[in-house]
Amino acid sequence: MRKIKLFLTFLLLQASLAQFSHAQIFDHDYIENFAKQALESSLISTDDRQISVSISPIDPRVTIKPCFSELSANIPENHNSRNVNVEISCADSTPWSLYIPARVKIMSPVVVALTAIDKGSLLTGDNIGVKFIDEKKIRGEKLTSTVELIGAKSRRNLSSGSAISRRNICVVCKGDSVTIEAHSAALSIRTAGVAMMNGYVGDKIKVKNERSGKLVNARISGLNSVKINL
Repeated sequence: MRKIKLFLTFLLLQASLAQFSHAQIFDHDYIENFAKQALESSLISTDDRQISVSISPIDPRVTIKPCFSELSANIPENHNSRNVNVEISCADSTPWSLYIPARVKIMSPVVVALTAIDKGSLLTGDNIGVKFIDEKKIRGEKLTSTVELIGAKSRRNLSSGSAISRRNICVVCKGDSVTIEAHSAALSIRTAGVAMMNGYVGDKIKVKNERSGKLVNARISGLNSVKINL
């Protein structure tokens, strides 16, 4: 009888070992990479934004149990925030879950000063450029192209690396000579004028017509150029 009990115990032990041999065993590095890849796949990088994901290391004291099932990763719906907890889970008969803290950085292209720029200085291809900046650090409206900015002037001192916004530049500056283009259905006139206000492309400013001396409201259409409708 004792031999039968020992034999049955041996068979149960073998069955248990056979079952355990099919379980997947994961180390900390694997779980961290699994969480990072899952989070990156939920965030899509495009031409107008770049995604950076960093994972917090798992506490060395944490023991990760084997899993007979495929691991799954659950990403919270509101995953565009700076901090995200990725849930890694095993759906065995005795399930387990592990939360991996992650940090998400979403960067967008922004026009920045490549060098220090003094107030009143012209913006050129040498002193401005486009760089990707963490969206959390962008304040107000961002400019993403230098095309309309070359030749504009800085309205204040700009430090190297600082983002350039509409508020600190003028495509047409007060006192600048401008070309006034007046259009109607049948007529188009060009004349000289002087800007009485600072502005950016699309802004409406007052301009003095040098020929007539009258003030007119005009919309900035480009560098030192404004338009009015007749």
